[in-house]
Amino acid sequence: MHNLDLALKAFPDYFDALNRVGREYIRLKKFSEAVPYLKRASIVNSKDPKIWYALAYATCNTDLLADCLESAKKATDLSPKSADVFLLYGMALRKSQQYEQAESIMLKAKDLAENKNPDVSWNLALLYERNLNHIVTGK
Repeated sequence: MHNLDLALKAFPDYFDALNRVGREYIRLKKFSEAVPYLKRASIVNSKDPKIWYALAYATCNTDLLADCLESAKKATDLSPKSADVFLLYGMALRKSQQYEQAESIMLKAKDLAENKNPDVSWNLALLYERNLNHIVTGK
């Protein structure tokens, strides 16, 4: 990452370098370290849905729940057909104890995935069993 650090020192708003460093920190599970790079990248290119998803993912794995919700919502606005984006947003809503809204967003993820994403089904089951006290019937 030394070359990326040099690039960012010379060009602090170099989007590709910011994005790469942030994603590398995510890969290393150093979520707090990823956040400043991804935030700066989201300012440089606010229309890139992947950067908002990465920022949401990183902030959801820290104590930055408000940032997580904001980034995940922005990602859904920019990627309205991505089941993964909606799932992450639903998980963030569940984490913030907004259970009914989480259910709505996760059901949207389920529809987008055409009911073929086991992560969506698992997270809906957790939401129903632990938070909404519904009986899961397999539908």
